[in-house]
Amino acid sequence: MNTTYPDTFPPELNTQYATAIISPYVLTIPSQGTAVITVTFSRPSMLDTERIPVFSGYINIQSSNNESFHLPYVGIDCNMKQVIVTDFEIRSPYISNSSDTNSIPNPIGANETFNLTNYQPIFNWRLVMSSAIVRLDILGSGNQTEVVGVNILGSVPDFPQYWVPRIDVTNAGNVYNAIWNGTLSTGIQVPTGTYRFLYRALKIFGDMNSNSDYENWTSPVFGIEYTTPVNNSTNTINNTAQTDASYSIKISIFLTVMSFGFKI
Repeated sequence: MNTTYPDTFPPELNTQYATAIISPYVLTIPSQGTAVITVTFSRPSMLDTERIPVFSGYINIQSSNNESFHLPYVGIDCNMKQVIVTDFEIRSPYISNSSDTNSIPNPIGANETFNLTNYQPIFNWRLVMSSAIVRLDILGSGNQTEVVGVNILGSVPDFPQYWVPRIDVTNAGNVYNAIWNGTLSTGIQVPTGTYRFLYRALKIFGDMNSNSDYENWTSPVFGIEYTTPVNNSTNTINNTAQTDASYSIKISIFLTVMSFGFKI
């Protein structure tokens, strides 16, 4: 399926079997002794790695005195770090206006200005896979570069968020959102001017300290103003870059393969 959206339950099952090489296949272990058995799996040749195929099953160990043991296993045959976590396919991140009370609010127009005393910008996004860290920062006024980490004024309050689950994308109204009133997580209120949201979601198994391990989206420029002007003498913004901060036994094997409807 050519989509980043998860398949509905139950997942598609594939009757092709993996190949397992077990070494040694039969061995004798003395009383109180130990031994090492190596099992090497080779995936079925027809699996689509872009669909995140999951191998699962168990290894059955049968002893000479008729004792039986099961060792379950599970594995995924793709690079999980390449799996897309943000919905960029149907409902990409966007900004809406708090005055828009529709169940699915509309994106704002270009260069819209918000009077924060009356209404605020709302950042909307959806996750098709979970993310360990979701960051939402504010880029300052002026001509900013697209390089992540340049001219970040600070984070939106309550960000970053941790261990954010994926959303039920079968319901178009399901969405994460964050309303911004012009205040940073430090408590500083930014002055009248033009700003942008910088959204970043950590990829699966990504390094939180590596910018390249995040999916990112930079919003269009929007303006903010206040009915009562901000006292800039007591609310100072540092408009510089901010750096973002691990017995004889016989073995038989039973295998099943599942494929989930994802596209990397």
